[in-house]
Amino acid sequence: MQAFVVLAELWAASEIILLTSPLRGDALLYACVAAFLVLCCALTYFVTAPPHRERDAPVTRQLLPLQLALLLLLVALTGWMLAVRGHMTIDPPPLWTSIDHHLKLWLARVAPVGLGTALENFAEYAFLPLVMLALLRVPLAKMGLGSFSRGSVGAAAIWLVLPLFAVAYVLLYADASAALFGRRLIYSFFASGFSEEFLFRGALFGRLRSCMPAQWAALVQALLFGLWRFGSDFEHAHGIVGALALVVPAQAAFGYAMAILVRRTGNLALPAILHTTLDALRGFL
Repeated sequence: MQAFVVLAELWAASEIILLTSPLRGDALLYACVAAFLVLCCALTYFVTAPPHRERDAPVTRQLLPLQLALLLLLVALTGWMLAVRGHMTIDPPPLWTSIDHHLKLWLARVAPVGLGTALENFAEYAFLPLVMLALLRVPLAKMGLGSFSRGSVGAAAIWLVLPLFAVAYVLLYADASAALFGRRLIYSFFASGFSEEFLFRGALFGRLRSCMPAQWAALVQALLFGLWRFGSDFEHAHGIVGALALVVPAQAAFGYAMAILVRRTGNLALPAILHTTLDALRGFL
């Protein structure tokens, strides 16, 4: 509960800043989003069972500092690249830029048309940390890929009902064909829906839970997720102050809710589906 209070205080301060800036419309939108997230989290606690904490095997725990260091390095490098793509006036990381460039060229030759960037994100945000943690003796269940807990179906009904109504509206009234929306779903799944959820709510949250209480692990990964997206929000926010004010209401609040959802359901499938659907809907609504 203490971590939630800290997040709520940061959210309130960020909303005040947004309300006194040209982004006041965003502040009202994120207030509605926050109410939805709080309601869904509360209902999720009612329909799911308290999670059972499983301790790491001794060898996995011994490697925990290295696991976290490599994950945080990956988060820093990929977030740095997001900032560069968000037109911040900073130099890209030299070695990582070369790796990113060669990966992009290779995927342009072998990936299906239109999926190159999405698969690049999937490789950097999901595949690389998955292989890295597997080599460091982290089981899949500790990366958000374990069995579903009791009540997961009820949680899915709670979280997906509103997005599914939005999908129905888009297909019926927004002049979007099912084929177009299907392609958008596939792109969003690889570009962000699964990839970002695995990196933050699977890999990072899973490792942080091994060295601190789950509520604080959820808060830390949520704030890191918000700061990671800072560079991509920079252009929309028209400056550093606005982008910083968006960190908590636009990103961290969502990241915290998704961590709670992973914790209560035992798997990141539901956050990945929700994230994918919301990103696919963007531009239609």
